[in-house]
Amino acid sequence: MDQLKPYLIAIKKHHFWILLATAVVTALVVWYSATTALDEKFLIDKRKNDSAFSQIMPIRGDAKTNSPPNAKYKEAVDKKTDELAVSVVDAWRQLFDRQKSVLYVNDRIPELVPYLTDEKLFQKDIPPKIRDVYHNTEIIEQDFRDLFDILNLRRPAGVNPVDEGGPAANPVAGAQPEGVLLWAAKPSPRNVMLRYKTVRSPSTVRIRMTQEDLWVFRSMFKVLAAINKKPVETWLSIMQGGADGGGAVDQANVPIKQINFCDLAQYAMAAALESPGKVQIGAEDINNPANAAMVGGGGGFGVGTTGSPEEDAKLTLGRYIDGRNQPVSDPTNPPFSEFKQMFVQMTVLMDQRLIPVLIAECANADLTIETRQVQVDLRQADAASAAQQANKVEQSPHDVLVTIRGVVFGYSPPDKTRIGQGSDPDPSKRNYGIPTQMSESPQF
Repeated sequence: MDQLKPYLIAIKKHHFWILLATAVVTALVVWYSATTALDEKFLIDKRKNDSAFSQIMPIRGDAKTNSPPNAKYKEAVDKKTDELAVSVVDAWRQLFDRQKSVLYVNDRIPELVPYLTDEKLFQKDIPPKIRDVYHNTEIIEQDFRDLFDILNLRRPAGVNPVDEGGPAANPVAGAQPEGVLLWAAKPSPRNVMLRYKTVRSPSTVRIRMTQEDLWVFRSMFKVLAAINKKPVETWLSIMQGGADGGGAVDQANVPIKQINFCDLAQYAMAAALESPGKVQIGAEDINNPANAAMVGGGGGFGVGTTGSPEEDAKLTLGRYIDGRNQPVSDPTNPPFSEFKQMFVQMTVLMDQRLIPVLIAECANADLTIETRQVQVDLRQADAASAAQQANKVEQSPHDVLVTIRGVVFGYSPPDKTRIGQGSDPDPSKRNYGIPTQMSESPQF
């Protein structure tokens, strides 16, 4: 024990340094053990990473397999978009071809045809010589005679409704009236035609608008004529899935018996604004100006027949409607590059059971008519004037006044590059109502 005392005394004397040395040795041992473990973990992880990397090396240079996902998605979307564009153009071409049947131009002025149907010449003026021929001959009179012949209107034998005097002209002595459809609208067929005859030689704009109106009227009239080719009972049989039994049409069984209003563009919009839509069942006064649109009024719109630039401006401003059913203020910057939209309205006395047929025929028209609103007046009002009472229609209990308000589409030549290139910022979000206003400047 005595031998240990010197060592214990030395340890006690130098215990700080001994403890420090012990701590340093311990730290070195711990550090060495930790770094060894980290090295081993690093080597294990490195071997895993190397193994995974070696597995993807064979496909590293395969661009098809290793292409970025977004680029692949864009490629698929672009392919689908192109396929849809081709389908759209195909449908567009069918509609464009179908409307050709009404793009009639009087064969007495064949030189006019390319200025109306060739898009390359749409922006060019029609030569004065052609405009003079259009003005100085009876082109417009003949065109409107042919137009109203489509309807087979009720009239004195041998008299065309567009002729001077119209149905009031002297009929052939002892002859029975011809036709089955009574025109009770204002303006009269002749006055509709006179709307387009100008004192001056018409401008390029006036001729193009006149011809376009003729085409739209032709499409509307063909709808009414197609329905009136079959008697009511035949249509009812067809609607029930039965056969087309044919049969003659007369005053008693003709589906549409009377036209109370039929007009287009600003004229139709003016009439629609006078009667925006309401249920009518009671015996309202049909002579009240507020109800004029239902019985053949025409609104307050007019252009004039002088043929002046001011009249041409009235004719074009607000003629077409945009995707929100508002008048297009700048026809040179149309909302849709594929087609133009023109508002139309027809009010007819017809068998109410055939309203679906009328809507279907509008959809199948040569110039497609998209029905936007249907009004049914249950008063069964006979609005024929006193001069027409001799030809008063033979109404049935099913006859009502039906107003169809819709939009006619005039398609431009199909071109995939023009899809969606109109000025409308969001052409997919279109409204399907009717116009709620006319052009604000100028006021008509």
